[in-house]
Amino acid sequence: MDMKKFYQTALHIDDKELDNTTWHEVKMKIREVQSEQHMCIDKEQLTELDIYHRILRFKNYMVALMNKNLLPVKFHLPLVGEVTTLSRGLLFNIHVILFSK
Repeated sequence: MDMKKFYQTALHIDDKELDNTTWHEVKMKIREVQSEQHMCIDKEQLTELDIYHRILRFKNYMVALMNKNLLPVKFHLPLVGEVTTLSRGLLFNIHVILFSK
C-alpha cells in the first residue's frame, strides 16, 4: 500500500498508467521528485546507481549477514550431514527487526 501511495502521490503514476510506464520513466520521475521532496538528504540529485542501491539494500544486507556467518543457516542433521537452509520465519523476523519502522 505504501508503494502504491508513493507512485500515486509523489510520482503521479495512476494504476491505469502503470502497465505502460517503463522503468526508465519511473527512474526519471524519482530523480525529479528528489529535487522537490529531498527523499535522500545526503545528496541534492539522485543517480540511477543510488536508486538501485536503495532497492537492493535488503538483499545486500542479507548477503552480508550470510557472508559473515551471522545467521544460523547451517544445521547438522544425522545421516544427512550439514544442511544449509533459511526458513521463511527467520527471514521475516530479520526483515521486521532490521527494516521495520
